[in-house]
Amino acid sequence: MEAVVGYLSIDYVVLRWLGFELSLLELLAITSGLVSVYWATTMDTRTWVSGLVNEALFFSVFYQVQLYSEMLLQVFFALSTVYGLHTWKKTSSGPRTPLFLKRPQRTLFVACILVTTIALGATMSSIHEVLPSCFPKPAAAPYVDGFTAAASIVATILMAHRAIDTWFLWISIDIVSILLYIERKIPFMALLYCIFFMLALRGYRSWRMLAKDA
Repeated sequence: MEAVVGYLSIDYVVLRWLGFELSLLELLAITSGLVSVYWATTMDTRTWVSGLVNEALFFSVFYQVQLYSEMLLQVFFALSTVYGLHTWKKTSSGPRTPLFLKRPQRTLFVACILVTTIALGATMSSIHEVLPSCFPKPAAAPYVDGFTAAASIVATILMAHRAIDTWFLWISIDIVSILLYIERKIPFMALLYCIFFMLALRGYRSWRMLAKDA
């Protein structure tokens, strides 16, 4: 068991490139993440299954680099993955056409993101003082981290309901995450989100074409 824990440490490096290090944990998270997002762009139900593996790996990564909002977000993702899988399977024999949200719906979701970002940022700013045994170090960039978490929650809900607007959120999340991971000196994660960004653009075009052809 200790050997397994050691392999999943952020310090267990399997690749060094230009002075940067890639751990086995990050490599596994990157691989499962790419598979999951690619399947999402094609509306493949397997995206939810691979997502569970990805969420478990990212939970460990974010805990070890003190991005606590992102870490706790993986718990929500695991729950929403089960919900998304159930929703997609339930409608697999019916219409699967993606649609755009109406303006009142967009306003509501933007407000939810704003409120959740502030709440998460404020909470994570002091969580190391409230629960020092669980979070021994202060949270890194709590409000930026809180935004990516809040926006990801909404984006996942929209994806479960096949709303094309989900890709607008994922594109925004990817841009912010790239900058955040560069600042946190985890460049391979930043590179992953560059690829996520390109996949999100592909997903938007793909889902929009499906809506147009319906």
